[in-house]
Amino acid sequence: VEEAIKIDPAYVGSHNLKGLILNEFGKQEEARTSFEQAMRMDDKDPDFPYNIGFTYYEERNYEKALEYFLKAESLGENTVTVLSKIGNCYDILGNHPKAVEYHSKCLALDAADYGSYYNRGLAYLSMEANEEAKNDFEKALTLD
Repeated sequence: VEEAIKIDPAYVGSHNLKGLILNEFGKQEEARTSFEQAMRMDDKDPDFPYNIGFTYYEERNYEKALEYFLKAESLGENTVTVLSKIGNCYDILGNHPKAVEYHSKCLALDAADYGSYYNRGLAYLSMEANEEAKNDFEKALTLD
């Protein structure tokens, strides 16, 4: 990938691929540098802020992860994967109502996603909405 970047440093895909590879090797900071370069080259592609957010998520820096996941969402990346990560960040950061909102968005996209029921159940549990939590956990069990 580095050879490809030398040949064509303006090809954004090479910088993104380098970041993906580095992230797989647990080198989140170096991966982030590559994703940031890709994002500077193309600030409309939601994959790049998502990838940056994911590196922060892996490092348990949920505030920074949330910032980039929300940027990916604002660029139109409204998938269960992105919305679930946003919900998880909100839950971890203590904003349980926002977590419920995002996990509900996931379920609107895929009502058969047991993980979204489970995650929303955790947020409900943190809010002491025990009946809602129980219902979501039961639904997650029936789907898994």
